[in-house]
Amino acid sequence: MTMDHTVESKGYDNSYFGDQPLNRVSFLREDETFLQLAFEHSKTQYIPFFQGEALVDSSKGKLYRVNELEEGSSPLMNLIKNTVCNHDLIKANNPHQSHVHLIFLGLDNATSEDKEFIYKDKYSGTPIFAINFIDKDTTQYIKSESIVQLTFQNVFNTLVSNTEASLYSHANMYVQWCTKFKRCVECGEEIQFVHGGSKWICSKIDCPLANPRQHRNNAAFPRTDPVVITAITNKDWSKCCLARSKRSIGKGIIMYSTVAGFMEPGETIESSCQREVWEETGIDVKTEDIIIVKSQPWPYPQNLMIGCVATVDFNGQNETIDLNHDPELLDAQWFDTKDLRDALDTYESGFFLPLKLDNAKYSLDPEITVQVPGKNAIAFDLIKHVVKKFKESL
Repeated sequence: MTMDHTVESKGYDNSYFGDQPLNRVSFLREDETFLQLAFEHSKTQYIPFFQGEALVDSSKGKLYRVNELEEGSSPLMNLIKNTVCNHDLIKANNPHQSHVHLIFLGLDNATSEDKEFIYKDKYSGTPIFAINFIDKDTTQYIKSESIVQLTFQNVFNTLVSNTEASLYSHANMYVQWCTKFKRCVECGEEIQFVHGGSKWICSKIDCPLANPRQHRNNAAFPRTDPVVITAITNKDWSKCCLARSKRSIGKGIIMYSTVAGFMEPGETIESSCQREVWEETGIDVKTEDIIIVKSQPWPYPQNLMIGCVATVDFNGQNETIDLNHDPELLDAQWFDTKDLRDALDTYESGFFLPLKLDNAKYSLDPEITVQVPGKNAIAFDLIKHVVKKFKESL
């Protein structure tokens, strides 16, 4: 019996970075026998990181994975094999002493039709690990010019599919989390990573964190920071408020987008949206007029973007824009949704989507071209949602 949990990429039906190409079998991370067998299997694949950056095969547009059967005795494979032989994945380990962090990510059902790795006759696929060499660079291990390190500047142009981008996001979030923690936040002792690198514990047995009476323990799991991102519209969907940040996007790029901000402790998603919309734009929206549309993992560094749409009841006051609360924005405008519709109807690809506007109507410099985020960003999906509802209302 086998279980296939692979989710195929369907273009941008899933948010970018939001595909799930692996069966994470998270419940098996505590199973030492499973981890050992996955660790030692000949078809196991590794996603190498050097100093926190993954690699991409630019000739294929795919995240660079290596395994023993394909790489043989290449310098990189020799490094990985030597590391694996001396690495104790099963017991607690300290990557800040070993200078390497090994993380079990899951089982990939798409890489092997014969599914030679099978555990308990139920769980099959190719074991996938991320491995981060904290203090090494690629110089002596990567000889091909087509293998380059991924950065925020090139990830969207070099990875050809959402599935590849999502696998990168999955691995990158664990790697970045690991590099941030070296010592226990309570007692200052060194920490150790357990359960396939998916959580850390304090190395001090009597750490004050380990106090069950106070419902405390000395373990910590990967951090994900929730961010609410909101498209603001009116009751008939004919208007959409987009904002321009004071932060520089890039030379010559004038981008308007949806409103976003981190959730705070004790907030619901709806109350966080309400607060962020009012703080940044001065627009007054009721929590009952906020809907959750979709979400997106965002690996810079470890965010979960929660995409919402807020509908404003225009009454001469609610919709008034006031940028004098939080000084984060340079401008905010109520754009006609039909202007956004016209741009989306002709859009195919690109990191930004230019708008063809009558700049005078919006009191904008006639020389600028306003752009909104393209398909890689959840802001695009939210704007697309407003446009879709506007079309349906006609």
